[in-house]
Amino acid sequence: MRALATTYPLELGRVVALGHSAGGHLAYWLAGRYRIAPRSPLHAHEPLPLAGAVALAGVLDLRRAWELRLSDNATAALMGGAPDDLADRYAASSPRALLPLGVRQVLVHGTADDSVPYEISADYAAAARAAGDPLELLTFPNGGHFECVDTRTPEWQAILAGVQRLAR
Repeated sequence: MRALATTYPLELGRVVALGHSAGGHLAYWLAGRYRIAPRSPLHAHEPLPLAGAVALAGVLDLRRAWELRLSDNATAALMGGAPDDLADRYAASSPRALLPLGVRQVLVHGTADDSVPYEISADYAAAARAAGDPLELLTFPNGGHFECVDTRTPEWQAILAGVQRLAR
């Protein structure tokens, strides 16, 4: 982004990361990247600070995702094993482990999501707030996993408004 800003009129102070499902994990990981320990291979020197992060049914707790064996235990495949065996890897990769992220956050999740359970966002929201992070949890009763990426739904309108609030 910094390199692009030398050519294009980007406002680097207004960058918001947004992602759905595993992409929500990545958006929040990016927001918390500055908290990764310097000894970690994932550490970055002076990562771009974000104005905020938005997760749509995000996988924000990799330990819990592993416990639930989400998506045929995709977390174990991504991480290379179990949280107890790879504690440093999970600590550097899970948004929940990186709290507080220090950025404003919007979480969007349907209560009937059968791919990423709503509990992941609800538990993350409680932990983030307890850590002092400003966070909005937009809950959609009976919403599933994909309504939040359909631009024709009420969920999408709420997401758009959330992104606009963060980018101000």
